[in-house]
Amino acid sequence: MWYDSLGMARTLCEWKKSEIVDDLEELAEIVRDPRYVCRKCARAAHKDKHLCKPMALPRDPSREHDEHQHVETGD
Repeated sequence: MWYDSLGMARTLCEWKKSEIVDDLEELAEIVRDPRYVCRKCARAAHKDKHLCKPMALPRDPSREHDEHQHVETGD
């Protein structure tokens, strides 16, 4: 996680391009299954603490059920 000079975790909005490349695995974890979007820059994250102006995304209950089931199709 990236921190500012006061030791506070920085939001995705504050990450530099080089930090995105250098810490891609952490970024992938932060943005997996996004539940919030930043009203400032439209970045998305699973937890609101990773965004500077978070707003909850609407959840689709039918999709949540589908995410827990994996159906293989035989062609």
